[in-house]
Amino acid sequence: MLVSLYAKSSSQVSSPEAGGVPFSCCLNSSQMAFKNFYCGHGVRLKEHAQTSMNTIYTDGCLPKLQLWLNNNVFLVGVVLIIVAVIQILGICFAQNLKSDIFAQRAKWYYTH
Repeated sequence: MLVSLYAKSSSQVSSPEAGGVPFSCCLNSSQMAFKNFYCGHGVRLKEHAQTSMNTIYTDGCLPKLQLWLNNNVFLVGVVLIIVAVIQILGICFAQNLKSDIFAQRAKWYYTH
């Protein structure tokens, strides 16, 4: 089984990124005055197991998204319906404009 050196959480790897996570996984990454790109380095190693809970997000994005969608299903439904109505109105207005243009062109051809 091939494991990339980036994902390998072994202390045998001398890279500073070993056992680390990307900057986007760090807690409070958007609130920092400067970007600490090293906040996620080494947090998945065994000696930093307790610290990782306070440093990085340990939950995945998909479960959080599913929870948010379940809690806001009414809001999502209303937004989708509003967007669909706007799209349908746009199609109707475009069709109306097209028929008005054809009617105006027909008047030009038959009156001259």
